[in-house]
Amino acid sequence: MKQNKINIISWIIAIVNVIISLLYILQLPETVPVHFDLNWVCDNMGSRWIGMFTAILPLLSCIGYPLIWKYAKEENTKYARILQFAMSLYFIVLHWDVLFTMRSGVQIGDQLDSGVFAWILFGSVGLLYIVMGNYMPVIQPNSLMGFRLKWTLENETCWRMTHRFAGKLLVIFGIFYLLFLLLAMILDLSLLCGIVLLFLVVCIPCVSAGFYAYQHKDDKD
Repeated sequence: MKQNKINIISWIIAIVNVIISLLYILQLPETVPVHFDLNWVCDNMGSRWIGMFTAILPLLSCIGYPLIWKYAKEENTKYARILQFAMSLYFIVLHWDVLFTMRSGVQIGDQLDSGVFAWILFGSVGLLYIVMGNYMPVIQPNSLMGFRLKWTLENETCWRMTHRFAGKLLVIFGIFYLLFLLLAMILDLSLLCGIVLLFLVVCIPCVSAGFYAYQHKDDKD
């Protein structure tokens, strides 16, 4: 029942988001900024309706995850629902960040003052990592999610140890990432620093978990 409630709430939020987005987009100019370089300088203009592409991402999440997890183990259903909800919220943050930049009024060659919205977008990634890390240790072996390496899929002990280790890493790096972003915002550092750190935050836990799995590939159940 609780899982069904999460699914229903996800659908309601996704549908309401599309309706509000449609009303918001109707207030935008016909042509809006749609792409920026790393220095937040506008380099392309386009139709305001491009904003609807990101508006439907939460809906796609609601549709896609149940279809995918239909073939996963029943024990992983709870985690799948929570991840679906977290991903829907992240897509909504991403979507509204896009809409706010469209409303900025900048033209090609103008630099956007990204303000707090860009930091919120980056910060939501850190929160997503913490949520994923919190539930990573409870995922049962499957072929759809987690560190699906040859050794983890063949050995349940290796799978369990790797995902406990990976869960701790994801939480630690997520917290570290949020603290760094807060410091960067206070010191008015370039968002490029956030992009570089995001790359490291994504790569280091994945590579470390893969190496950890390899070290325990011969463990017996």
